[in-house]
Amino acid sequence: SREVRPASIDIIGAGVTLIRDPDGRLRIDGIEAGTGPGTGLSRLLLMDRLAIHDSRVTFVDRQRERAGVRFSDVTLTLRNESSQYSVIGYAMLPPELGYRVDIQAVLQGSGNWIGGWSGRLYLKGQSVALTPENIPRLPRVTQLAGVADVRGWVDIRLGRLQSVIAEFDIHGLQVTGDDAGDAMDFDRLGGQVGWRLRKSGWQLAGQNLVIEQDSVVREGTVFAVTEDDSGAEPRITAGINRLNLQDLRLLALLAPGVDPEQRRELATLQPEGMIEDMVLHISGPAGARELAGFDAVFRDVGFGTAGRSPVVRQLQGSITGTPRAGALWLNSRQASVQDDALFRDVLSFDAIEGEAAWNSRQGLFTISSDNLRIANDDLELQARVTVAVPETGGSPIVDLDADFVRGKLRRIRHYLPARVMPQSGVRWLDSSLVSGEIEQGSIVVQGRLDQLPYDNGEGVLRVSLPVKNATLDYSPDWTQIIRLDADVNFTGRSMDVHSSSGFIRSAKLARVHAQIKDLERPDLTIRGRVNGQLDVMLTEMDSSPVGDVY
Repeated sequence: SREVRPASIDIIGAGVTLIRDPDGRLRIDGIEAGTGPGTGLSRLLLMDRLAIHDSRVTFVDRQRERAGVRFSDVTLTLRNESSQYSVIGYAMLPPELGYRVDIQAVLQGSGNWIGGWSGRLYLKGQSVALTPENIPRLPRVTQLAGVADVRGWVDIRLGRLQSVIAEFDIHGLQVTGDDAGDAMDFDRLGGQVGWRLRKSGWQLAGQNLVIEQDSVVREGTVFAVTEDDSGAEPRITAGINRLNLQDLRLLALLAPGVDPEQRRELATLQPEGMIEDMVLHISGPAGARELAGFDAVFRDVGFGTAGRSPVVRQLQGSITGTPRAGALWLNSRQASVQDDALFRDVLSFDAIEGEAAWNSRQGLFTISSDNLRIANDDLELQARVTVAVPETGGSPIVDLDADFVRGKLRRIRHYLPARVMPQSGVRWLDSSLVSGEIEQGSIVVQGRLDQLPYDNGEGVLRVSLPVKNATLDYSPDWTQIIRLDADVNFTGRSMDVHSSSGFIRSAKLARVHAQIKDLERPDLTIRGRVNGQLDVMLTEMDSSPVGDVY
């Protein structure tokens, strides 16, 4: 072409400013941009070799209106073989970005417009600083801190990103959202992720994810997320082999469609345990995506904050549905419930089994089950229960109808709502119900939990406990009633015991009715007949409070 041009240039110890103009074209400051292949940056790229040694390169991005970033000690070699370029080199990062970045690439293209280039790049970043400015497109993250070592392989075609494979290891990660409760710290976060463009959307996958938090290591997570925009409405399907619920807050912070109030509720619940084989279905365009459905298996799940909300631990089962309705299958072992507003003790159960359904409508979240089984050494219940929780706050509304299969009378006091019962009545029950077996009893609770025990008829609290071979220590001044067969009934604050048989000493009881009308003032009345040897009965009278009178 009768053109004299350099075959090779080495730039040593110089300062170079690389500018991306608003139209996306690249140029070197001080060299006329030009429009043809023989001008500007395009002319430099025609050379067989271009090398930069120990130089300073400042990148100014006018397309995104970002301040210039200065790289020091830049050493970079570009070789041209028939418009196929190989690039290798490194640069020291500015302090606000980290320590160093290495690059290797094989590219095809020409000109100074990035949209005309294709190829593969390898990037390695050492001690890269994480900040909201350096990691864009996190709209709800207001503060981000941490140091990352990253390796990545990038494929581009005609200037468009096609795929990314990355290995990362982040230390000291701190994430703060736009809400005061969204603050999370991680000692370490690492793993491999990959992203690729498809004909009908994109796909994101990750494996060998490791999270270290407070010296506890959680690892082994594998996930895949696929977008399909071939239909009338874009859809996203996400699958996760295992997810530790302690990491759910981070996922909620980054996921679309989760508002600050929902994230605050999640922080209050403090979920724990493992979700396995989870599949999420998300629909809608970008910026307006919503969760459409989900399926998952869960184990060792717990939630709640002691003193602030009921605490449940060690639940196991599976779940399916949508945010508005679904089904739940429980198969829990060694589960526990703690509700400081109702019970004095943590209630532990060897088994919680059954199927439940839920729905959310008209401002109420309702969950119900017709075949819930609860069992441990103390009792076994078969229950039908519905719990409705107002979505705007307020006390849950309960409709419980439970059948006692078996139970130990002396342990029943642990399952009574002692926190809302009169303390004098609770003390009497603690000392009086000594022993006995419960056979085929029932419990009915209907009403708001914060209105127990329904003194003014706001609801129903009824407990019926047929007992066999019981011991009732009803008063320290009288001998215990032993070998008692009776029906023990609680209605609100009152207690009635109707006995068919029993003994005081060797004297036999018949048709005995023991009653406390108000457990707030536990005055016990006993009426009935006693048949026995005269000397035994006189001895009992003499040792009792009425001995001096009679």
